[in-house]
Amino acid sequence: MRAEAEIKVEENNIICDVNPKMYGVFFEEINHAGDGGLYGEMVRNRSFMDSVIPEGTAYFDGKAMTKTTHVENFDTEDLLPGWSLDCGEEGEGTIEPWLLQPRNKQTPNQIKMTVSKINGCFPKLVNSGFWGMKVRCEKYRAVLILRSEGVGNVRISLEKDGMLLGEAIVENIGINFKKYTVQINCVEEVSGAVLTLTPLNTGTLYLDFVSLFPVNTYKNRENGMRRDLAEALEKLKPGFFRFPGGCIVEGISLENAYRFHKTIGPVEDRTGTYNLWGYRRTDGMGFYEFLQFCEDIGADAMYVCNCGMSCQARKSEEGTEKQLAEFLQDTMDAIEYAIGDPETTKWGKLRAEHGHSESFPLKYIEIGNENGGPFYQKAYRFFYERLKARYPQLLYIINDATGIERTEYDFLDEHYYCEPAFFAAVAEKYDTYSRDRKIYVGEYACNTGVGIGNMAAAASEAVFMISMEKNADVVKMASYAPLFCNVNDRVWPVNLINYDSDRWFGIPSYHLQCLFRKLLSEKMAECSVKTSSFTNAARVFANAGILGEDTVVKAVNFSSIEALAEIRLEKSYSKVRIYKICADGPCEENSLDEPEKIKIQAEEFQMDGNEWKYTLKPYGIYGFMFLK
Repeated sequence: MRAEAEIKVEENNIICDVNPKMYGVFFEEINHAGDGGLYGEMVRNRSFMDSVIPEGTAYFDGKAMTKTTHVENFDTEDLLPGWSLDCGEEGEGTIEPWLLQPRNKQTPNQIKMTVSKINGCFPKLVNSGFWGMKVRCEKYRAVLILRSEGVGNVRISLEKDGMLLGEAIVENIGINFKKYTVQINCVEEVSGAVLTLTPLNTGTLYLDFVSLFPVNTYKNRENGMRRDLAEALEKLKPGFFRFPGGCIVEGISLENAYRFHKTIGPVEDRTGTYNLWGYRRTDGMGFYEFLQFCEDIGADAMYVCNCGMSCQARKSEEGTEKQLAEFLQDTMDAIEYAIGDPETTKWGKLRAEHGHSESFPLKYIEIGNENGGPFYQKAYRFFYERLKARYPQLLYIINDATGIERTEYDFLDEHYYCEPAFFAAVAEKYDTYSRDRKIYVGEYACNTGVGIGNMAAAASEAVFMISMEKNADVVKMASYAPLFCNVNDRVWPVNLINYDSDRWFGIPSYHLQCLFRKLLSEKMAECSVKTSSFTNAARVFANAGILGEDTVVKAVNFSSIEALAEIRLEKSYSKVRIYKICADGPCEENSLDEPEKIKIQAEEFQMDGNEWKYTLKPYGIYGFMFLK
């Protein structure tokens, strides 16, 4: 059985312009997206703060509780997550959490390691990283803050099952805390390695901070990003980067909410924050690193601020007037840090001290995340009026525009998480919107009943993206969510880029995003589609646009049978380049072992005229570029 589709394109009938930065990315610290993911730090629990009780909670009856609910997944059993002691057969020693005489009272947690007996076998303090460390034949930078009583020297090494991969010696450790930086040159490529610290004499060692980065991070930043994941993101050519979320903006309580000032300055002094997705984040990828990364990848920065509400899906708190004023001030300070004058403003000066005198590319402020209702509308106005008065050049995004005048916001944020049929069922949704409305689709994904992200999910999303582009005068921006997932901590079912410490893969939707960004038109043209089949169950969706002198037609066959598509154009062309994403079935997926089982494939044909026929596979996604 086969369906037939007639796609009629009117290149001379332009219906709207397209924002060249229409597609961006959404980042949130979920699924170990930053720590153990994009952020290049290899040591888990580097400041020994992971077991600290979540902000705004009390511990009772085996649970960490806010005043309205309990915190899921908070572990009180392991006081030193990521760390262990290996004394070998003959050595004797102990490790314990330690709080006395802290270097910094904001980050007081330490490890006290006592070595009482060596006997040719040195006790080792071991860090397993984020589900093991991938070590390559390259250089690694270790930063440690230590003091000792009698130990003197410490060997720091990367190992795998007793095999030494590289080492360095930290010498002359005194009785006061001091920062040491050493370089480890590795000579083997190994997965599942560990970092070890070995005192070379008996005595007591106090550890305040232990960090390890590849020297070869993205753009070689010292506190930078994991190169392969940053490059995977770079391939998406994001027009903007939304940060820091997501539900972590709101937090499990207002005390736990995101505050930019806690995420800047020396990384060893950042307290981190308990993450409502089940682990404590380091905030090593903080506000400065976010802005710098936007600059590195050529993306506009979008900052989502808390407007005095904790997560509404978790029994929300609503702030007092004093709390609203505090969150507003935090937001104003963050903006000033990003774009304030480096000579005349407090936070602009601090940015310059941190190494960046020029303004960062901050363009958008979203007030709240997935907030709504009367309190939100009141809080939004409180924020908007004051922010707009001080920073009129920025664009402001609202979550719920009920009762808010159109002149009081630039974009309305809409979110969609759904099953495959949904996007096909609402393909005309934006056709009916008032052309005065400007939409930012801040989060969208087909994530129900599609495994970890299969071909059917990508085809469903392609239908929605075709619709958004056809209505690019209304839908000005969009960002798929979530972006990253460590396969060892899959809290959210479907995520664009998946990885362990060694490898990564993009789900079919990743390749869809790459394709649609590659073929993003400058202007959209009139395009009509008529599908016919014996059962009427088959349906082909398409749009058309102008890219330079070429015409681009995007199409998806959202059905279980083939469809013969006949594309009719107004103009004649000499060549057609076809990009396609197809699979043997709708449930096919990519994986770490088969990272490109489903990917973009390209072919090119000569043509002479204004018609082209091509068979579209079931759930296949296609981009036709007609060339003069």
